[in-house]
Amino acid sequence: MTRPPRTAVIFCAGFGTRLASHAAGRPKPLVPIAGVTMLDRAMTLARKVGASKIFVNTHHLASQVANHLADEPDTFVSHEEPRILDTGGGLKQMAGRLDEAAVYTINPDAVWVGPNPLDRLAASWDDSRMGALLMLVPAASAHGHDGKGDFRLEENGSVRRCSPGDPGLVYGGAQIVRVDEVRKFPGTAFSLNAVWDVLLASKRLYGTVYEGSWIDTGNPLGLAIAEETLSNGSSPGLHSVAHDPQVGKAA
Repeated sequence: MTRPPRTAVIFCAGFGTRLASHAAGRPKPLVPIAGVTMLDRAMTLARKVGASKIFVNTHHLASQVANHLADEPDTFVSHEEPRILDTGGGLKQMAGRLDEAAVYTINPDAVWVGPNPLDRLAASWDDSRMGALLMLVPAASAHGHDGKGDFRLEENGSVRRCSPGDPGLVYGGAQIVRVDEVRKFPGTAFSLNAVWDVLLASKRLYGTVYEGSWIDTGNPLGLAIAEETLSNGSSPGLHSVAHDPQVGKAA
């Protein structure tokens, strides 16, 4: 383990197409779940792990996100215009403002039922051998998700891509990544998936497995599951909405 990051990046530039009917004119990160916006939930994860600075990228309905953050201390907005830059390009645009070698990145459209995933990432991070460390969720613990896996863990903790039809482990939208790996990537608009492919080739892409349950809130089903789970404060919400197995009490 090496010193974990003190900076978090939350990706808020997307269009939220799957939740358009639920957004009511708001950007997806400002959609509330049990009375708390997705963005605020992600910020709480970052603050609790000790992040002293939070960066947020914006594009779609950007002014609403900026206004929401106006009174937040040590929080900085990186606006993308005239076009959206995707996760990798968005992080690359911020790179000159980041004063750390590695940062947390968080997708806000997820609810973590259990421990703070960033704590596990912090405890497992080793920048002497890792270019990125991904928080992965077993398929049985991923709710509101399409069932497709992303990665398999090797014995040494590195990862490989799943073969077609392999449920594998789902990327939960939280990681630690070295900023220089993104800064040196060519182009201005690209996905972090492309950066991961480079790290895969050099065996510097690692993963760790989440011990709780995870809900994909970027779609109407997942949003309903999360709303019931958090509102009830217990597992029956998952069972009644989606007939999923119990996941324990919501944190």
